[in-house]
Amino acid sequence: MTPLRGYRSQMNAPRDEDADQKTALAWLNQKWTGSRQCPICTQSTWETSPVVESRGFTGPDMVIGPGPVVPYFYATCQNCGYMHTFNAIAAGVVAR
Repeated sequence: MTPLRGYRSQMNAPRDEDADQKTALAWLNQKWTGSRQCPICTQSTWETSPVVESRGFTGPDMVIGPGPVVPYFYATCQNCGYMHTFNAIAAGVVAR
């Protein structure tokens, strides 16, 4: 089975991206037991992203405040760009 590779952002980040990548890759390599073939292009070369977050859309005027924030990371097919999204809390990358 082809191991997944991690992508290291060149931007300064408050999180330890190296530690996040190791945790995410270990979790994916344990949990992703089926085919790693991309459902779009059938290639099997994936790269993981740094942890990002998603907020609910409340309208055209962006307001930062209370509300759910979901941290996640994704695996991107290096051939076609198809993305799988994974919850970073469920994967143990981000503490609850």
